Formats: sequence, C-alpha cells, structure tokens
Amino acid sequence: MTEAYTTVSTNYYKVKADWIKDDSVDAGGDGQPDVKQIAKKKALAKRKALLVLRSVDPAALGSATASFTAGLMAIMATLRLRLAKAITLGSTVGGILANGVHTLIGKKIKLGPDYQKWVLPGINYVCKVLSIIFAWMFFRVSYALQSSIRGAELCAKGFLKWADRNGYLKRADGLSEEEAIEQISKRKEFVLVTSVVAGAGFFWQVTRGFRLPFPLNFVLFPVTILEYFAEYLVSWA
Repeated sequence: MTEAYTTVSTNYYKVKADWIKDDSVDAGGDGQPDVKQIAKKKALAKRKALLVLRSVDPAALGSATASFTAGLMAIMATLRLRLAKAITLGSTVGGILANGVHTLIGKKIKLGPDYQKWVLPGINYVCKVLSIIFAWMFFRVSYALQSSIRGAELCAKGFLKWADRNGYLKRADGLSEEEAIEQISKRKEFVLVTSVVAGAGFFWQVTRGFRLPFPLNFVLFPVTILEYFAEYLVSWA
C-alpha cells in the first residue's frame, strides 16, 4: 500500500508540474499563454486530458490501482469476518438468554388469545438483537485496545526515528537506525511509555464513544466518510 501511494503521488506531482508548465506555454510568441487563447472549454478540456495521458505512467498507475483494490478487499474481508463473528456470538448468547427470560417472565406476559403466540418470538428477537449489539460493541472495544497498543508503538518508534535523524539519539557504532530502535524497544522504559500512551489512547476512545472531537472531526472528515462507506459495504454487500 505504501508503494502504491508513492506511485500515485509521484504521478500526481508529475502531472501537476506538466500542467503548470503547459499553462505558461506561448507557442505563438504573442506574449499570451496558449491556454488563455482557447475559447472553447471543450478544446481546453481535451488539451488538458491529453496532457494527463502523456504525463502519467499507465503501467505503474495500474499496478498501484491493483494494490489499492487488493488492500480494500482485504479490509472488507476482515470487517465482514468481524461482523460475522459478532452476529454468530450474539445469536448464540441471545438464544440462551431468550430461553431464560421466557422461563422467568414469559408466562406472565398476557397479550390476549390472538397475540399470545408472539411472546416467545418477540423475546427471542429482542434478546438476539441486544446480544448482537453488545457482541459488536465488545469486538469494537477489543479492536480499540489493539489499535491503541499498535498506535502507541508506532508513535514511540516514529519519535525515536525523529530523534535519531536530528542527532538527539545516541547509538552504538556500527548499528543502523532500525537496529538501534529495535534495541531501545526492548527496554523496560520503552514498554512503560508505550503502555501509558496506549492506555491513555484506549481510555480516550472509550470515554468519547469512539467519536472524534472538534477539530479532529473536521480535519479527519474524509477518513470518516471512508469509514462510513466501508461500514455500508460490509452491511449490504
């Protein structure tokens, strides 16, 4: 995915540079850029489209698109597996819970002779739906803990890389940056710091109901849209 992003980014900046260069081309030598002398929008759009086609590397872009698609499919498969696990666990627990609820209060619910038949199915439905919701919340909490731990580790290692590249990190002679960071990551101090950061991140997520506060919700709005899109695909695909 990283290589695919780099490929797309490289092609984007190449197109951008060629686009700016094309805007300043004066083939007629009259002191006026050619693009400003094109009266018809259709002709200008065609010129720019052909410029994009010339600038982009189709083979590299196709490979990057395939990588993005494969990554998206892997994410969708993982999310669908999690949803399936939540539904399976919730249905099983809900069925057991429904039997107990029906035994305790089922006979006390009186709906009349024409509607009494709905008592048991109603209890089953309510118990299973609630159990599936709680199961999904349980999985979400467990994944929030996992993401907090992973995020704290990435944050700490990223800080160490920054410190090393700016001369604040002392490492033994002959050790590469990655080897030095790997050594530090095995120390108790590193584990303690990442644990505190992970705990703070997990607590922050849970107490806020997995919602982003302002201004993070505004900055990360595109990512939120992608999340909703992924949830929609998982739910209806």
